[in-house]
Amino acid sequence: MLLFVGFPSVKDPNYAIAHPGKSACEMITTAHPEWFSQFETAAKAQSGKRDNEEYTKLKKDLERKMLNGLYRNYPKTRGTVEYVNIATPLTNKYYLGRADSYGLEHTMAHYGGGLNNMRPKTDIPGLFCTGQDIG
Repeated sequence: MLLFVGFPSVKDPNYAIAHPGKSACEMITTAHPEWFSQFETAAKAQSGKRDNEEYTKLKKDLERKMLNGLYRNYPKTRGTVEYVNIATPLTNKYYLGRADSYGLEHTMAHYGGGLNNMRPKTDIPGLFCTGQDIG
């Protein structure tokens, strides 16, 4: 499983003061919308969120796999995780109106140098592009 693991709380110098002995971890992996399409029309709770045992089971399985990746790479985190919130492409669709939540599509061209022309500097003086997909 491809897994990005980051600790954004490390970037905040006041985090350790406000939350001693705690850290926030963010994990991101790929999840194709097709994996969840069967649940798109599933019954929803009053909150508008999915109320489906199979969907919940699939999310729990994804959570287990991601946590195993965390523990494999950061063994000291085992037994210390207090809260987990899993989002799927359907979660993104609920909140964002689309299944994807990050930039450009992740294709071989993206990682094989096909997007090397995406640079911060533009032909317009003083205008610079920023974002995760800028090289």
